[in-house]
Amino acid sequence: MLSSIVGAKRSFAGTTTHAVTRLGPGKIDWRHFGEIQLTSNNPFFEVFEKAKLNPKKYDDINSILWLKLLYNVAINPLSAIIGRPNGALLTEPLRSECLSIFFEAVQVARYEGIMLPENHELETNLLDLISNTSENICSMLQDVKRGNITEIEMLSGEVVRRGEIHGIPTPKNALLLTQVQALQI
Repeated sequence: MLSSIVGAKRSFAGTTTHAVTRLGPGKIDWRHFGEIQLTSNNPFFEVFEKAKLNPKKYDDINSILWLKLLYNVAINPLSAIIGRPNGALLTEPLRSECLSIFFEAVQVARYEGIMLPENHELETNLLDLISNTSENICSMLQDVKRGNITEIEMLSGEVVRRGEIHGIPTPKNALLLTQVQALQI
């Protein structure tokens, strides 16, 4: 973790639901205005607030980070493989596959002791996220198009590794891991 390198006082846990597409060096297209999710004691909260980046404080940042991982696991690899914006995942059979991948990872998160909403709420939230970011080119697809290494190891790879620890089969995430790794060659 970064905090082990730079120190706990110089790092903090957090994530964002803002969606952007990188157009070039120093240029982005802001596709979805979301929020910045931070620990409740984050010293940078006011900085993000003054910048109007919609910061929110959370006591259980682990659950928030896992939710971000779960949403990314469901969206990014499929979008990268098909080469299309997020919204393509709302059409069948991609919608069903996306949900199947998502709930495979949700099972792993629950075994990790992560507190998550009920499955019906998770499904609604995922589909709303995809709808709200339907025109977004996810970061993994952007990386594939640029010939860069993707975050697949930190997403599907982590789900597969944690699944193995708990004896939970994760064939869908394992397949995505292999397929996206092949795109990086």
